[in-house]
Amino acid sequence: GFINTQGSSNSVMMINSSGVQQLTSNYTGEIVISASNVTLDLRGFTIFGGTRGIRIIGSNVTVRNGTVRDATIGVRIEGSNN
Repeated sequence: GFINTQGSSNSVMMINSSGVQQLTSNYTGEIVISASNVTLDLRGFTIFGGTRGIRIIGSNVTVRNGTVRDATIGVRIEGSNN
């Protein structure tokens, strides 16, 4: 599905369901992927993070087609197998 990307630097967007998720514009804040079997397609957009840009908790997660900038940790993977 498409992700509503309006947020501020304190925003946290949760992805809790499997499938392909797509950004609709640049996003400021953190994206947490807790579901497994997720593809996050940034569609050429940029995630401007604070502490983290993307945090991956689920397994079998793919992030593609974009950039993470201005985050202390760009992508953090926690306990994922793939």
